[in-house]
Amino acid sequence: RPLVFDIREEGDFDDFKKAFQTMYDRVKGDEQITKKLEDVTDNLQWFKEMQDLQTDTTKSSIYQVDQIKERGFFIVGSMEKRSELDDFFKEKRKEDIMRVKIRASSKGEEKWLHYKDLKELNDKLVLISGQQNFNDKVNIFIEVFGKIRQMCEVFNELNKCGHPDYQQWEETYEFS
Repeated sequence: RPLVFDIREEGDFDDFKKAFQTMYDRVKGDEQITKKLEDVTDNLQWFKEMQDLQTDTTKSSIYQVDQIKERGFFIVGSMEKRSELDDFFKEKRKEDIMRVKIRASSKGEEKWLHYKDLKELNDKLVLISGQQNFNDKVNIFIEVFGKIRQMCEVFNELNKCGHPDYQQWEETYEFS
């Protein structure tokens, strides 16, 4: 693979001059080169900030997945007690029937993630799913989250039909 321009590692100074001349000819013939260089310079800091932001988002997302995997569990079901008969047959929002509890670590306290938080984490993970370093963790979380969402939909359907066994049902699932 080329080190600089089209020069291979085994290339000599003559190869460098030839490659540099080719690049120089391209730049010399481009009347917009000054504007292009100014644009790149103006946007360089923005590019660096975006790269840092993406790195921070990736790290925090992977950290959350690790926390969920190590100490978390999904809870699916009726989160609130209902008293009105009409409430039993209404469709519930995923926010009301899914959440994750992360057990307290030695340093902190327990943490709750609700559907909105999990959906946001899932969306971030989809964006970074192509990165080799995190591919397995990301794919596992996306798959588990998808299955839990499906379970919520089934739970909702059973509730809308008035199935009595599921009116106050709640179940806990480990991440793995």
